[in-house]
Order: sequence, then C-alpha cells, then structure tokens
Amino acid sequence: MQRYGLLTRVGSVIKNETIPSLFTRRSSESFATHLPILIGLSELYSPNALLELGSGMFSTPAFLNRSCFPTLRRVTTIEDDRNWYEDVKAKVGTASQFEIHHVNSIVEWIDETNLHAYDFIFVDDSKSRDKRANSIAAVFRKAAPNAIVIIHDFECRRYRRAVPPGWRQVTFSTWKPFTGVAWRQEDRKPDLARLQSLIRSHRQTSPVDAANWSEIFRDGLDQRVRRHRSSGIDIESIASGVRSDRMNS
Repeated sequence: MQRYGLLTRVGSVIKNETIPSLFTRRSSESFATHLPILIGLSELYSPNALLELGSGMFSTPAFLNRSCFPTLRRVTTIEDDRNWYEDVKAKVGTASQFEIHHVNSIVEWIDETNLHAYDFIFVDDSKSRDKRANSIAAVFRKAAPNAIVIIHDFECRRYRRAVPPGWRQVTFSTWKPFTGVAWRQEDRKPDLARLQSLIRSHRQTSPVDAANWSEIFRDGLDQRVRRHRSSGIDIESIASGVRSDRMNS
C-alpha cells in the first residue's frame, strides 16, 4: 500500500523479520509490485468476486478496470484508516459491482463475515505487521476451500508463518515488496511458475502499467495453462517443467 511504504522499508532491515533477498532491491514503485501478479492471476483463473483488505490508490481502481479484470462481478474493499478510506473512495467513485467500507477492526469484520462468496482475497491492510498478520490468519480461518489468497509484502516472515498447514504457497519475488499467493485445492504450481517466468522476462515493464501487463498476459499465457472457473474444467498444463518458486514457511 502506498501510504505505508516507509514502514515496510524499516521492516525490511529488522533481523529475522524478512526473507533474505540480497539480490532483490526494493522497487521504486513498492506500492504497486502486487499489481502484475493480480492481473496475471485474473487472466489464469477468471475470478468472479474479489475481497480487498486494505484499499489502494492503484489496486482498487485497477480491480474496476474491465480490461484488467474482465470477469469480476463483485469487488468489496475493507479499510480501517478513515482518512485513507475517504481518499480512495473519492478517487474511485461509484460502480455497480463495487462497495467500500470503513471498519474499526478488519479482523472483527472478517470474523463476522462469510468469505465463501470470494474466490480471490487480497490482503494489504493495516499500519503494523502484527495487525496484518492477524488479518491473514483470520482470512485463512474463513476463506472458502477453493479461494486464492494474495498477500503483499510477503518477504515478512510473520506473514508467511500466518499461512496454515494445508495451504500451498508461492512467492513472486521479481520486485520487492514480494507478493505471496496461497491456495488449497488443485495443483496450481505449474500455472504460477509460468506466470512467474513471464513476469520476470518483462521485469523492465513498470508494475503500475496495468494496460501493458494485461496485454502481456493475454499474449503470453498459453490457452492450455488457463483454468476457467466458470466451466469447472481443469486443462492439462504445458508448464509442468517450469520451476516453481515456492517458499518454505
């Protein structure tokens, strides 16, 4: 999230708090390093409903962009910072498929909400690592078995450790902050390895260039590695030989 970039920078140098990443410099666009991964996942899995925990000046508008997320029919954004909520709400405006809410506690909201309606859940909330780790843990308690959970700043060990046993995870580390992807059902590693490779081969493209990334993924993600939720059919991937970058929690 753009407003907490400095906090993440401080956290990245605290001993034992983050994954060693000597060869990955912090991106100058640290507030948007998750955006290409989200767009690529949308191209692969065609989500219908997305929950965003922690609003963003780039992510929230992008979710409403039909060229980037053409299958989304519902976007729910939850924010616990009143001023930031007002800023994002003013920028995004209104849309039929979009709702944004300010809450006092994101964890309490999660605990009181049925999350099974959401097939994508994106976590990028809170001003502290403790609060976000608690949000992540709460999400996994409530998420649907077929949900895909995306977590920003995933170099933080506390976030990785919040992913419970039974959920597989892959870390996208082309840019720092890293982005984690966790899932429970199906073998998504070949798909995600293909996506990781494609992102790395276009690393010179700015993470905020959503339109360009959409075109890259439309051209570069072979039809045979796409899995369409609407059909419920899993098509054999041609990417089984591509190395996955799964990180051990």
